[in-house]
Amino acid sequence: MVRLKILVTGSNGFIGRKIVTALAAANHEVVSLQRKHTTGVLQCDLLDANQTEAVLDKLDGIDVLVHTAAIAHGQKLPKGCTADSVNVQITENLINGLKDSVGKAVFLSSVSVCGLDIYSDGVVLRENSKPVTGYGRGKLACEELFFGSSFKEVHTLRLPPVFDESHLADVRKRVVFPRTRKIKMRIHPPPKYAFLHISNLVEYVGDLMTFGNSGHWLHHLSDPTPYSQHQICEWFDGIHLPVPVVLTRPFYAITGLLPSRMKLRLRESYAKLFQTIVFEQGKIRIDEK
Repeated sequence: MVRLKILVTGSNGFIGRKIVTALAAANHEVVSLQRKHTTGVLQCDLLDANQTEAVLDKLDGIDVLVHTAAIAHGQKLPKGCTADSVNVQITENLINGLKDSVGKAVFLSSVSVCGLDIYSDGVVLRENSKPVTGYGRGKLACEELFFGSSFKEVHTLRLPPVFDESHLADVRKRVVFPRTRKIKMRIHPPPKYAFLHISNLVEYVGDLMTFGNSGHWLHHLSDPTPYSQHQICEWFDGIHLPVPVVLTRPFYAITGLLPSRMKLRLRESYAKLFQTIVFEQGKIRIDEK
């Protein structure tokens, strides 16, 4: 295997840490970049364009960029900012700061760009998407920044919730009633959810280091078998209460009376919980028309 010099942003995050460890174990030279000061890690506030340019100017010979840095749902935001504006700004500053010096990029996007409520039979692999949340719109804008960049090889990975046995917050939302800790929903009939275990994501990213095909590629990833809501109920302690889906339909219908944007956001939240949504896995090249 060719030894690459790889820049990983967001190296202190759950996903970033795992990717750094795996790439280093594969004998690549990994440059870790994060906002907080840590010994042995490159510190940079990607929201600061001048600082980003200055830090990246000092790097020589980077072969691959793996961009995991992002503000996720519920995280504390800088004053006056939104999640989508932050994610777009750090991505734009990063691409501009690299100044065409890197040939390959891997960008971790989200299935939030798809607008889940419109896909009752599954989310298909396609270039055009209609996100309904600010987070999804921001991720889509970041995808477009990479699509319009000068990287010779770009891999955009649209990810469902990523988890391992110690990071189950996104999974828990499908089980535990809001504002409770031990009262679980047992939905009837049980929907199935697409998740992605961190080990499978890390392996996929490692394989992309040797992919070697130029162009801009769009990937949909998830674990091979969807997870039943009843199955993941067993991952958590507590008592469960039955929730028949039929009883939730009036709420869904009422959302039709709300303003369009609010309606779409609520219906996407409803879809994430009560509908089976699976993702067509695979990759397509999106710069060939």
